[in-house]
Amino acid sequence: MSNIIRRARAASSWLVEQILLVVVLAFGATLALLPVHHAHGARTRPHHA
Repeated sequence: MSNIIRRARAASSWLVEQILLVVVLAFGATLALLPVHHAHGARTRPHHA
């Protein structure tokens, strides 16, 4: 019985690690892309105006 609990704990901790990794990667990618996109939009807007 304890073996199943240990296995479930290992699986859940692995799942949490994967989710955290994805969240951190997505957050980092958003932070990396947002300033570039914002600067690009600010640069192109006066051109059209």
